[in-house]
Amino acid sequence: MASDHADIPTTLNDSDALKQELLAVLLSDEAPYPWTNDSPNTEAFFDRLEAEWTAAASPEELAMLEASGEQFFETLDQAWDPPQPLQAKLEEKFGDRIPSNFVQAIVQQAQTLAASSQPMANQLVECVQSILGDWDSEDLFVLARPYAYAMRGKESDSLEVALRSVRYAAWTELSGVEQARLSLAIARYTISQISPPETQSA
Repeated sequence: MASDHADIPTTLNDSDALKQELLAVLLSDEAPYPWTNDSPNTEAFFDRLEAEWTAAASPEELAMLEASGEQFFETLDQAWDPPQPLQAKLEEKFGDRIPSNFVQAIVQQAQTLAASSQPMANQLVECVQSILGDWDSEDLFVLARPYAYAMRGKESDSLEVALRSVRYAAWTELSGVEQARLSLAIARYTISQISPPETQSA
């Protein structure tokens, strides 16, 4: 049966000849490929390749290449600049208003409750109970009720709604009620970041 690979060398002599030819090309001063990036011909070489390919490619192929290139570089951007973890995001927003270990406690509890079917007010109370140990759960529930319904709009608007009733000050300067309200507001915002609004029940 005839082979479809007639050009492949079948003898040692043919193979040796090809190796010698390849070696000669690599050692030539006029090598067809610039093997080092600092070669003065490198940019010109790739410019010529790009021009030749562009001239030969169809409009559909060029459009596909452009789209693929954009997707490739978007993927690179995401790899080098991954999304900020939720806790870090919250600490960036509220770090001057609440201790970071309190933020961590809220995030951990909110993540635990992410798949919960509990009413929103109950989830809020559970999120802040550990950092507001002096508060009775029933009193916290009363404060939590407004926040359970507060965040229904866009993310930026929702955050403003949740924080509107809390004056801007350091944690230690806030009264007990203000600390509770701020904690509940952050808890509500945290839950909105973890669970889509349509899955949340007041």
